[in-house]
Amino acid sequence: EAAQRAAQRDARRYAEQAKGYRESVERDRKWQLKTNALHPLPGHLPGSVRLAAAAAARHAAENDFESALQQYVTVAAVPGAVCKELLDNCAVLLLLLGRNEECLRMSTRALQLAPAFLPPYLHRARAHRCLQRWPQALHDLQAALALGTADSVRFRADIELEAGYVTAEQHHRETQELLPDYPKALGLTGSCTLQVVRRTYWGLAKKFHPDRFVGATEEERQAAVARFQAVSEAYRVLSDPELRAEWEMRSSVWTPPHMRLNVVG
Repeated sequence: EAAQRAAQRDARRYAEQAKGYRESVERDRKWQLKTNALHPLPGHLPGSVRLAAAAAARHAAENDFESALQQYVTVAAVPGAVCKELLDNCAVLLLLLGRNEECLRMSTRALQLAPAFLPPYLHRARAHRCLQRWPQALHDLQAALALGTADSVRFRADIELEAGYVTAEQHHRETQELLPDYPKALGLTGSCTLQVVRRTYWGLAKKFHPDRFVGATEEERQAAVARFQAVSEAYRVLSDPELRAEWEMRSSVWTPPHMRLNVVG
C-alpha cells in the first residue's frame, strides 16, 4: 500500500508538471509567432522593393517560405536595399524552412549591421534550439536581455520564459536518455496495449527464465538472467496503469515540440 500511495503521489506530481509544461509551450508558441512576424521595410526604399516585400509577406502568410525568401533575395540585389529588417526577415524564413545554419549566418549579418536590434538574437537562439545547441541558444537570449533597449526591457518576461524553456529542453533531453525503454525491452512500440504486453511478456519470460539455462555456460546464463530481469521490469511498469502513466509522462510529455511552432500563422 505504501508503494501504491507513493506511485500515486508521483503520478499527481508529474500530472502537475505536465500541465505547467503545456501552458509554457502555449506561451512560447504565441511568443514565437509574434516575434517571427516579418518586418515592414523602411519607407525610403524604391517602390519596386516595397512591392517585392509585399509579395514576400503574402507568400509567408500562405506558408510558402521558399517563395517569400526568393522575393527578399531579389530585393537584396537592389543597391541600398540591404537593411537590418531585410536580413532578419531572411533569417526568419530560413528558420521556418529548417535551414538553421543559414539562419545563424543571416542573423549574425543583421546583428553586425545593427547590434542593438533585438529580433536577430531571438532567431539565432531558435536556430541553435533546432540544432540542440542549448548553451549557444541561452547565450543569445542572455545577450538580448543585456541590450537594455526599450524592446528588451518590455519583453524581458517573454525572453526569460524562452530561456527557461531552453534550459528545460536541455535538462529533459539529458535525463530522457537515462530512462529505460520498456517497450523496446519487450520488442514492442510505445503504443502497445496491455493485452499485447502480457502476451509478449509471458513468451519472453519463459524463453529467458534462468531455470532453462542451468546447463549453459556462465556467460549465457548471465545474459539470460539480465534479459529476464529487463523483461520482468518492463512488464511490471507497463502492466501497472499508474506506473505506466508516470513513465510515459517522463519519457514523452516533456519532449520539446518541433520548432515548426515558428510558422507564421
